[in-house]
Amino acid sequence: MAASRWFHSRGLLGSELALWWLSLLLGVSVFLTVYGQVATRRDGAGGDGSAPAHPPSGSYGRAWLMLTVVLVAVAAVADRPWNAPWWPGRHEASRLPAPCIVGAVAASRLTPHAGGEGDHPPKTGLGPGARCVWRDAENGATLWIEYELAQWRGTMGGSATDAAREQQAMNRRHIEEEGSHTVTVAGLGDEASTVSVPGNEAAALVRVANVTVSVRYLLPPSRGGDAEREDAAARSAVEQTAREAVVPLRLD
Repeated sequence: MAASRWFHSRGLLGSELALWWLSLLLGVSVFLTVYGQVATRRDGAGGDGSAPAHPPSGSYGRAWLMLTVVLVAVAAVADRPWNAPWWPGRHEASRLPAPCIVGAVAASRLTPHAGGEGDHPPKTGLGPGARCVWRDAENGATLWIEYELAQWRGTMGGSATDAAREQQAMNRRHIEEEGSHTVTVAGLGDEASTVSVPGNEAAALVRVANVTVSVRYLLPPSRGGDAEREDAAARSAVEQTAREAVVPLRLD
């Protein structure tokens, strides 16, 4: 059935199940209606003048209509189509930019002797991702830029943006550690923060709708300079890199 395939392809499993039930109910209703009409004619042919013993076909129609309303309401609550990316007014990304291209300028500043190595991050279950890594063997610094695209979960699930909020929280928990310093960044995406481990690493974590962007920078070995100034410079560098990384994101 084409309608069933349409619902299935869009993750509307509740609607798909309701469609099959409605098809079954319709078939049963047609059968009972035809059976009732045949039985009525048969009883009337007896000639005793008594009323037919079978309920009128209209009662089947009312029952079918009530079941239809209930099933459609249950399917709507289960599927939550207002969370789907195609729902009017919802703006979410459906594709990711190429991180090795996006981060080339930042890499030239932070890891000038490295070439970008593109790969894919571990699967989180929230959607596809793309990552590029620059490892500068000369100065010892490493830069990562990673995108993750959260996707709509379909029946009984939240929106892709809700999933990205969860991913953003997971990213923060993953990088925060004892002694780290987290600062909220205003005016960058829908939510953003920098996390730094003085003398070791700085990261910027950004969410734009259903996309999370992670920028991580392993600092070069300290040469005995001002550690506080180096930490501030690293936080500023990853924040700037994150701002550059969100520019090519496009929301449909």
